[in-house]
Amino acid sequence: ADVNATSSDGATALFTAGQQGHTECVALVVSAGASIDLPNAQGISPLYAAAYAGRCECVRLLLRAAANVDGTNVDGQTALHACSSADQPSCVSLLLSHGAKVDTRSVSGCTPLYAACVEGGRDSARLLIAASAEVNSASLEGFTPLFGACERGRAECVELLLKNHARTDAVTSTGYTALMIAGSNGHPECMRLLLNAGADMRAKGNKGETILTLVKAV
Repeated sequence: ADVNATSSDGATALFTAGQQGHTECVALVVSAGASIDLPNAQGISPLYAAAYAGRCECVRLLLRAAANVDGTNVDGQTALHACSSADQPSCVSLLLSHGAKVDTRSVSGCTPLYAACVEGGRDSARLLIAASAEVNSASLEGFTPLFGACERGRAECVELLLKNHARTDAVTSTGYTALMIAGSNGHPECMRLLLNAGADMRAKGNKGETILTLVKAV
């Protein structure tokens, strides 16, 4: 049997076993010579799939078999992006301990810390910050992890970021501050945290928008 044969969606036996958490099957197909980093039709590697699903033992086996810890999918996201966005802190810790780059930027310029904060993954975000993740790294549109957390109303992540020196005066490509993002999306707790941290209520967007006009529009 061809150990690297794929299903209709391009998944190999290794990909499926890792994603489902079948450690014995992962070990067997690895020992049979499976291609460790062969992606599925969407460009997702077995390591990425296992990390996203929180299958830590499978992640460990893949790393021992020399899986590319910083390999990317078509969007430029690594396995660390994957488990950060899914808030799988055990996998985040495991990947970091194997040398995963903490600030790899995706095609859109987003880091694993941004991915964690957008999805409310406070535990994963804390691990990334402890590993010296750049708190104020901005995407191509100027969104920092703080902006991502404010847009989704992830107050716990907002609080964590502010405690670790996230800038409240940073602006997006449209001139919006984090306070304006939180207000325009109707997240009062995030607004409170930002104001307590010294966010400027007088800031204006590129078209003259203020926090007051944005909140009124919600």
